Amino acid sequence: MKDKNILIIPHTPHVHVKVRSFEMARALSTENNVYYLLWDEVDDFTLLGRVKQQVAGLTIGRRKRPPSHPYTVKKQDDVTIFENVRRAYSPIWYAQKHNSQQIDRIIDEYKIDIVINASFVSSPVRKRDSLIYIYDIVDDPFDSGSGNMDRIRSRFIEREIAKADIVTACSLTLAEYATRTWRKRVQYLPNGTDVSSFEAVLETEVEALRKRWVIEGKKVIGFISNFEPWNGLAFLARVFRRLCEKRTDTVLMLVGSGKGLDQARSEYGSMSNVILTEAIPPDKVAAYFKMIDVGVLPFDQCNLTDRALPIKIIEYSAAKKHVVAVPLVELRRQKFPNVHLADRNDDLWADAVDAAIGMSWNDEWDNRIIQYDWARIIEDKLVPYVQKATRLSRKVANDEVPSRRKVLSYSQSK
Repeated sequence: MKDKNILIIPHTPHVHVKVRSFEMARALSTENNVYYLLWDEVDDFTLLGRVKQQVAGLTIGRRKRPPSHPYTVKKQDDVTIFENVRRAYSPIWYAQKHNSQQIDRIIDEYKIDIVINASFVSSPVRKRDSLIYIYDIVDDPFDSGSGNMDRIRSRFIEREIAKADIVTACSLTLAEYATRTWRKRVQYLPNGTDVSSFEAVLETEVEALRKRWVIEGKKVIGFISNFEPWNGLAFLARVFRRLCEKRTDTVLMLVGSGKGLDQARSEYGSMSNVILTEAIPPDKVAAYFKMIDVGVLPFDQCNLTDRALPIKIIEYSAAKKHVVAVPLVELRRQKFPNVHLADRNDDLWADAVDAAIGMSWNDEWDNRIIQYDWARIIEDKLVPYVQKATRLSRKVANDEVPSRRKVLSYSQSK
């Protein structure tokens, strides 16, 4: 798949942390023109909050945006990003009409060939014969905690899946769930990473990081994430205290930021051998994965996490690290050789992490991990899906032409 104009609509506005949609965009941009749509974001979803946001947006927008564009355009990693695209939120019928028109304008202006839409709400794509439409399910969509929001999402997703030429999901479990729920074949398109970025990390970079954080000679337990409340940080604090009773040479490093970390800070306040780095630029993260000795994934278990294939599992693996993780349904199915599943019990986890510290990497596992390189995922999975959809759309178009001609010749003969 080369020289295509591809528009990606992500489910989250983040580009400062590694997320599926932007990592896919970066990989596709090596041989295609890739555009990335970021809507205006609203923090306060009350009616008053949305009105304030719109008024502020209009005022700020006039200063920031060039008069010829209703949004700003910038480049990042060869991806063209449309920032602050004006978005409507309510009422739902108006928001979807307005937002669809915004997407239509971009498709027309940039002659888009393929749209990959990962939005869960209010970003409908109008289907066209000339367009390959991919709807990408990046998470279990029903995690809002609001029954009304879940209903809105369900209706939106159902409509987009019905229109889409291809529907993809980031895990086997999620693909099967979505296929059952919406009764349309959902293809497995796994999460991935740029494996070469981990291979490019020099030992001198790792040594410099250890020196910077004053952890030379220590065994580093690392949790690298954009922390959410369900990340299990309180549980991890208890586990690390148990581990410290077994050995005195360990350090726990929490790399990242987020609401979950803010909520759990008090759990770590009394521990001197815990390091909180705050957010790290995406291009620097690979060095942190290489620096740690053991990775952890202490997530709470729920539908959202059980159906996920966390990107960080693939990143730990690309860095050739052993990982201790809760037994998520998808991880049990994937059977990564370096990922050790342990039930969420303080003592079991402390023992599992202790054992993982002494384990080495088996080079034979490299062949398994390279399958999750984004270039390989695109070539082996996404390209065949697009080729098949293209053939089907051409067949439909060719089948329709004779029927129109028959109608025309019949009417002329009359």
